[in-house]
Amino acid sequence: MMLRIHKQPEMLSKTIGTFFANFMPYVAFIWAVGFITFFTILNNSYDPQFDTENFIDNYVRSEN
Repeated sequence: MMLRIHKQPEMLSKTIGTFFANFMPYVAFIWAVGFITFFTILNNSYDPQFDTENFIDNYVRSEN
């Protein structure tokens, strides 16, 4: 009964699998472009001269 009556409809079984299998290379490409873009922007905005302790002290003083 479980295998015959409560199974996934025939029209969805191959169609969904085929669609996502064909769609996967596009998803991987878009993810890779986004990953590279994010870390390029993050790396370009890094400032090694940035003094975290003074920044925090100035922020705390401005709150008071």
